[in-house]
Amino acid sequence: MAKKSKKLNQKNIMSGLIIFFMVSSVFGVMFYGFSSSVQKQKYKDWTFTLTQQGVMTKIDGKKLLFQYFPQDVEDINISAQATALLKANALYITYDPTASYYREMALLQYNLQQFLSDTQGSYALISLTRPYQDALVPIITCMNATPTFPVIEIIESNTTMITDSGSCVIIEIDTSFNFERVLDRIKYALLGII
Repeated sequence: MAKKSKKLNQKNIMSGLIIFFMVSSVFGVMFYGFSSSVQKQKYKDWTFTLTQQGVMTKIDGKKLLFQYFPQDVEDINISAQATALLKANALYITYDPTASYYREMALLQYNLQQFLSDTQGSYALISLTRPYQDALVPIITCMNATPTFPVIEIIESNTTMITDSGSCVIIEIDTSFNFERVLDRIKYALLGII
């Protein structure tokens, strides 16, 4: 009988320990998250920190947010002329509203407009490459681009890159996954980080 009682006590102790560890691990995750370490990456002269809002760094005392670390978007080519055109005081941002990725293009257009306005002081106007329903925006393509009023045209392609043709910046994107990456690549180029 004493052996059974001793085995029963050992089982109870082991069960109690397992329950304790399971419950304490749940509380640990609830209060401290899966990892208490902050993910930071150094890129050239900047330090980037992964936050709940995205990847953050400070430039001239101002916090800037990105979705990707610089090294995650380095593979997207951007020509030097395209970068120069993106720094224009005024420009159009346009896309085809009938494209497969029209929602992603519209979001990229909006976010790019906000970024150019907020950080570059550019006057960026939205437009479309063709009439669409009741949209009251100008119809603009690369054919309308001038040196004083460049055009950024977002197009579907079988590759992802940012090139130029005359006074037009052509943003080619192959998958929906690359829209946010392209936006970050442009931001990093204009800020002089990449």
